Amino acid sequence: MRETGLLVIKNVDNRARGWYMCKAGNHVINVTSAESYVDVYEAPIVTTPGDTIVFEGNEPSVVLNCASTGWPLPTISWYYSTGSTTYSKLPVTASSLSLYKPQLSESGWYKCEATNIAGKDLSAGFRLMVLGTSLALPSLSVSFEFFTSPRSENNYQNYASSAETEKSSIIKDRLLSSLGNLLGIDTNRCTFVELEKIHMNHGDISGMVSMKIIGRKNSNEGISRLPYQYLQDVFYDSQEELILMAMTLSEATLDEVHLFSVHGLSVKIKRESLHYGMDEPGCPKSQKASDYKYFLCADCMEMRQDVMEMRERLHQRTCQNILT
Repeated sequence: MRETGLLVIKNVDNRARGWYMCKAGNHVINVTSAESYVDVYEAPIVTTPGDTIVFEGNEPSVVLNCASTGWPLPTISWYYSTGSTTYSKLPVTASSLSLYKPQLSESGWYKCEATNIAGKDLSAGFRLMVLGTSLALPSLSVSFEFFTSPRSENNYQNYASSAETEKSSIIKDRLLSSLGNLLGIDTNRCTFVELEKIHMNHGDISGMVSMKIIGRKNSNEGISRLPYQYLQDVFYDSQEELILMAMTLSEATLDEVHLFSVHGLSVKIKRESLHYGMDEPGCPKSQKASDYKYFLCADCMEMRQDVMEMRERLHQRTCQNILT
């Protein structure tokens, strides 16, 4: 403070904000001034939020936060763009933008701006990617041996004279049809992996089949908007159905159940030859199911490269946070 009674504050920052008064006196009297408040305005500074990937409708809500500093407290504005070029202003003035059960239409680029009397600051664009979802399909792999017993020498000769490709085709078609009848399912859900070891020896025909049965398909329409727990139940119901099919096949091997006939030869499942196991769930679009919601998968074929790039950026940011 100078002798003239003038208070000079250098390098003013928010620490200078507050109430001030001065006292003056001599050997006769001391006086105190009234208090005066000094306010320090600070222009806003915005921290750009990071990119975010979510599933459509299956997140309770997505909250985008606009972290900012400044005094007086800034007013926040939000902007949206589908292509990171032309942004339109959103009717939101809160520091957080909440999207309840986000929809595909809310995918895009966002910016937030903080404004006060001292100035304003606009964040860089950051991306929200909302991925449509489908139910992943559980699948059951089964393998078993089959065998035939000739009913007559003529029937055997008819079959023996057939070309090898015809034998495989006959067995495959009829085996698929008979399994569909046995399990009560549409044979389109059965996929042969291989049909092998077809042998003929003294009138007996034997072989092995390996195949995959796909879980019941569900329509994608509105599936992402269903409650999370319901989606989980639908998946597990489909998976349980496959286990029941495996048990049905297992019971068939106990009695060597007749499946079908070829030229009068009865084809049966060999006793106790069945092996089965559940496979990793598959995506209807041949993508890997989500790691943390494995009964869901993302319909993101058109934006797969974008997803990979975003995940790489998120991974790098995580690693940087750990290192720092």
